[in-house]
Amino acid sequence: KGASRTGHSRSAILDGTYYDNKPIATSECLFCLDRHTGKKLWIYRRKGGSAIVNSAITVGGGHVYFIESDNPKALTDSDGRVTLEVLMDKGHAYLVKLDQRSGEKLWERRIELSTIRHVLFLSYANGMLVVVGSRNDGGHPRYDLHGFDAGDGRLVWSNHYIRTDKPTNGDHGEQDQHPVIIGNTVYSRPYAYDLKTGEKKTFKLDRGGRGCGGLSASASYLYGRGGNPRMYPLSGGGRSNIALTRVSRPGCWVNIIPAGGLLLIPEGSSGCTCGYPLQTSIGLAPREPNTL
Repeated sequence: KGASRTGHSRSAILDGTYYDNKPIATSECLFCLDRHTGKKLWIYRRKGGSAIVNSAITVGGGHVYFIESDNPKALTDSDGRVTLEVLMDKGHAYLVKLDQRSGEKLWERRIELSTIRHVLFLSYANGMLVVVGSRNDGGHPRYDLHGFDAGDGRLVWSNHYIRTDKPTNGDHGEQDQHPVIIGNTVYSRPYAYDLKTGEKKTFKLDRGGRGCGGLSASASYLYGRGGNPRMYPLSGGGRSNIALTRVSRPGCWVNIIPAGGLLLIPEGSSGCTCGYPLQTSIGLAPREPNTL
């Protein structure tokens, strides 16, 4: 109780997301329901208790993966929001794999992420687990990326980059850029990495404008905020962009949804201090070829 946000306000953003070393939401257990009947199929709760990192839960290949902590300091936290310094304390962090159908724990591996401070994300793709977390390094935000084999949990590769264009303790999403995976490429703004090896690619994203907000993607484009909603052709290597509107903006998180051949932008700017003429949800469709 107390971990979830229950209101929409500037203070909720400032206290819960912006700036360094903010406590993040955790849970005590994971459970699975039948989506047709609502019947509970299984529940996972670590013996002795744990704090499961809500931002580090992912599903793929018939399995559920997550990162949890058994640090006593995390278990006794009063509202379920705990700093990563406590959660990832040495010897207390685990990467866990469950069977999606039965909830059976197939394995757990100790994971060394004790230097991570600001955010922690876990993603699954093509038999790989990608862990991304941020911390400060030399006066700038640093992102650490780790690739794990989803079959046995072994560490396959590690890489990192430093956002030398950003200062520490930023207030516009510098610490919490969620990665995007397309095929065998991991995009962690502004760079791209090989999913299987962690090798850095030549791609570098020029956002084309200011603002916070994370990236989303389709097969051929990245989508994000550069002042206004923009799309970035992957074929352009991140150097080109297309403004989708000039009179609105997406929200401060992942707010552009490519689905079913449409591009959907639910209203996300009305709770922000930025002023834009139109505060409305938008659905965009591809322009039909001119057949006249």
